[in-house]
Amino acid sequence: MLDVSVTPETLARALTHRSYAEAHEVPDNEPLMALGDAVLGLVATETLFRNHPDLTKGELPRLRARMVNSITLARIARGVGLGRHVRISADEEAENGRDKPSVLADVLEAVVGAVCADQGRDAAVELVHRLFDPLVELTGAHQDDEPARTKSQRPARPKRSAQRHRRSGA
Repeated sequence: MLDVSVTPETLARALTHRSYAEAHEVPDNEPLMALGDAVLGLVATETLFRNHPDLTKGELPRLRARMVNSITLARIARGVGLGRHVRISADEEAENGRDKPSVLADVLEAVVGAVCADQGRDAAVELVHRLFDPLVELTGAHQDDEPARTKSQRPARPKRSAQRHRRSGA
């Protein structure tokens, strides 16, 4: 599916939506989602920091949110066909659950978490880069793509001085 190696048990759990888990009394994918979310956040933050070292404390999380959000995650999940593999309840199926952005985003996070759990952080980071790097340009995750009007309305940042960062009495 994503050319990743995880145990069948871990993969099954990653693909198990809460609705299916409740109906069949099996574990759901939520713990793996939490792990995957952490990996995605780390990779996005690290990538932005390396590519844009001058981002401010406020700009970094804003741009990370543009990279890693349910719309982007769902788009990637659709692109790799995760929806057809998700284990959902009959009720969720009747509501077109396999194509819901929230379900797709959650299952992608869980798959990233599954790779991290089974193969380690490096394998999960590699998967995230393989999935996200081609979309970074498309998601607008760049400092310079902010509309000019918004840039001109933002107050100018004062330059940081070495004096400002010194501890008193040092």
